Amino acid sequence: MGIPELLAGVLAPTALAIALVALRLWRALRASPWLRDPSPEQAAAVAAAMERLAVIVPAYNEVENVVGCLSSILDSTAAPLQVWLVDDDSTDATWELAQGLAAKRQDPRLHLLKGDPRPQGQTWVGKNWACAQAVAALAAQPDPPDYLLFLDCDVRLESGAIEAALGHLLASGSGLVSVGPQLVCGCLAEWLVQPIMMVILAAGYDFAAVNDPKRPKAFAFGPFMLFRRSAYEQVGGHAGVAEVVIEDVALGQRIKAAGLGLQICLGGPRVRSRMYANGAALWEGWTKNWFLGLERNWALAVLAM
Repeated sequence: MGIPELLAGVLAPTALAIALVALRLWRALRASPWLRDPSPEQAAAVAAAMERLAVIVPAYNEVENVVGCLSSILDSTAAPLQVWLVDDDSTDATWELAQGLAAKRQDPRLHLLKGDPRPQGQTWVGKNWACAQAVAALAAQPDPPDYLLFLDCDVRLESGAIEAALGHLLASGSGLVSVGPQLVCGCLAEWLVQPIMMVILAAGYDFAAVNDPKRPKAFAFGPFMLFRRSAYEQVGGHAGVAEVVIEDVALGQRIKAAGLGLQICLGGPRVRSRMYANGAALWEGWTKNWFLGLERNWALAVLAM
């Protein structure tokens, strides 16, 4: 066999595989709803619900993100919601920067919570402990909020993002609406890896199946998870998945299994996130989350690579 024949033998199945993945991606994106402004008929209900909503931002060593994230939340809406920053025992200046922002803005909607160290003898991984502490603080209020929005610190919101997600939650009657952010890439490693990872996720998870209450498939985007508090409490919240690293998927699975309604949608430019700011963080984050997301199946991990 000559070189041209060998190349044709390799390129033909490769082109077919790429075409099949592209087709699946196109179908997945068509099947997924996008954030839209609430309809005029919804406006009053959404405005009332915004007053009953709390945004929770767990932060561990987020010195590069904490000010930008909190500022984008506060600037994205004038609604009288609550915004809670929970410092998860950071070892950098995250807490001090949050305090400085609070002093500068003097916005009564912004609340800062200095988290306690993780309890001895218990296993709490990821952001679960920080989120659980914030929920406990909210539950202690005389009139706790009805809606809980958990945001990662690397998320940036544009105007109307929260209202759009809340409108989707109310219209669908769901217990959880999770929004996939538009990824921001800032270095070569991100541009090489992030688009591929997102294509694999979108092609691998059938968005229509996730949003179909009659089908068992469940998935959630951890950076943006909006719950009805009643549904969140019914499935045990972050305390119920304290030992789970990919807690977003686990919570989505619990919500759907309980028949409480799960919806995922795409945020577009209204919800943006730069997940990993350099190659080292990119490697650490994806090798951990991808392997655990495949339920520690080495064969699937090698196949995906």
